[in-house]
Amino acid sequence: MTPDNPKYKTLMITRDRDMFQGSTELAIAYEATKRGHSVSFQKPENFYVNEGIAYGITRRPNAESINSFAAFGKYLGNEDFMTKENIPLDKFDIIFSRVAYKTPDEKRDFDNMCIYLSTVQSINPEIAMVNEPLGMMMAGAKIYESLTLKEYMPETHITKDPKRLAKIMKEASRDKISLIGKPIDGMGGSRVMEVPPQGYRGFNAFAEALVNPLESSASIPSIIQDKIDGVDRRILTIGDQIIGAYKRVPEEDELRANVHLGGIVEKYNLQEIDHILVEGIAPRIKESGLYFCGLDVMGPEKDGDMENTKILELNVRCPGSIESLESLVRYKEKERVRVEAAGKIVEFAEYLRESKRQ
Repeated sequence: MTPDNPKYKTLMITRDRDMFQGSTELAIAYEATKRGHSVSFQKPENFYVNEGIAYGITRRPNAESINSFAAFGKYLGNEDFMTKENIPLDKFDIIFSRVAYKTPDEKRDFDNMCIYLSTVQSINPEIAMVNEPLGMMMAGAKIYESLTLKEYMPETHITKDPKRLAKIMKEASRDKISLIGKPIDGMGGSRVMEVPPQGYRGFNAFAEALVNPLESSASIPSIIQDKIDGVDRRILTIGDQIIGAYKRVPEEDELRANVHLGGIVEKYNLQEIDHILVEGIAPRIKESGLYFCGLDVMGPEKDGDMENTKILELNVRCPGSIESLESLVRYKEKERVRVEAAGKIVEFAEYLRESKRQ
């Protein structure tokens, strides 16, 4: 399924588990293919260097044409229908990195991928990378957001000192402020804890649990923020455009609204404050090479303002999800939503590539 003279040579770096039917990765790849790209796929661990050149171990569809998104997904799921190629990374015009990690081994793969891509980009700055590797490494640990977007976030502290954490909790208790704590490397809502303002005696235990998890032999940095009440929503952005948004509703008696923890996705109508937040942060994160982002925002569902609505997190490694946007509409509308969202992402990547050529 490669055009004779492709408009762009595009690489999608992702894990097999993210290549399911209807995924954001497939939506982007299919839209790029429809627009005349030659799209190859690669796992994050499949890099190597030969004679001073960085290669990717890739595969791509070998069909002359695939007529539907559903057929595209089924085709990519069959290795017999894929051509395997070892391609120098500098031959690609656009590289999409869609890689999150869940284990220490996967984190090593991610870190190595970022080193490969950062080095290739330093030698070949005309390659459009969405997102850029250095930006993904900086933003992934939440330190970046707390320093560069501080006026848009709740009051935030990061430390691995349990005594410092306990002092912060004591001061919040005095001021009747609830807190949310979690490790800076937590993903998917893991180890998120609410710290209620109800007495100091238990705060030392809270602090120790945050910085000394059972599975770790050493203290780890944790983030603690003022709790913001309201609706938890995910806003998807590409550049300075909003692709779409949805709210995430947690299960009863559950603090976290993550979908894999039982949270459900519901329709959300963007407010003026959401546009203000995106307009405010977009120039800053674009300077760091962060273009396709999932912005987690908390605040009232109506009449939000800068005081009661805050950014909680910036998701840049594998932000989703187009499939969540599709879930909000009727069956007949799903294709339109998918095509519009993926089209904006691919169009921006093309624009980024052309701007780097100038």
